[in-house]
Amino acid sequence: MKKRSLLKFASGQSAFVRLLSLSALIALIDLLFKENIDSEPDENFPRELPRSGGTVTVFKKHNEGFAMGFMKEDSEAVKLIPAFISAAILGRLQLLSGLRGHSFEKAGLALALGGAISNLTDRFRKGYVVDYICVNRGILKKIVVNMGDIAIALGFVISTLGNLMEPFKKN
Repeated sequence: MKKRSLLKFASGQSAFVRLLSLSALIALIDLLFKENIDSEPDENFPRELPRSGGTVTVFKKHNEGFAMGFMKEDSEAVKLIPAFISAAILGRLQLLSGLRGHSFEKAGLALALGGAISNLTDRFRKGYVVDYICVNRGILKKIVVNMGDIAIALGFVISTLGNLMEPFKKN
């Protein structure tokens, strides 16, 4: 391997490790929140998040399916589909980590992967995902999510926007 290609490989690997570290941190924080929520007695919920002025309610919901319980009767598919998607995200992240640019796409994919890891950990360990956040505004007051869900959604928005903007960047 030439010296230059070796350096490019090494810098790509360190970028990949940094991106994976971000994913792991997001997963860890969400898993800690979920564990804290799950360990509390059911009678403590729902409750208003302190200092939110009634905007955020904390719940303790066990979601055995996808968003809003979709496909909860097919637990294997609910585990395997996100696992395959996470593997694809990981592959894309590995590929991009060795390339210059694509910063938004990389960051978005790392966010999404962190949320996916957290939710997959719940699914494989417990058979359900702990959802606990509800924003009491408009249509959002019907949805209870967790930080992993938010990371997934935000990550895909950031990644998609970054991917769409990439062709317009000057090299």
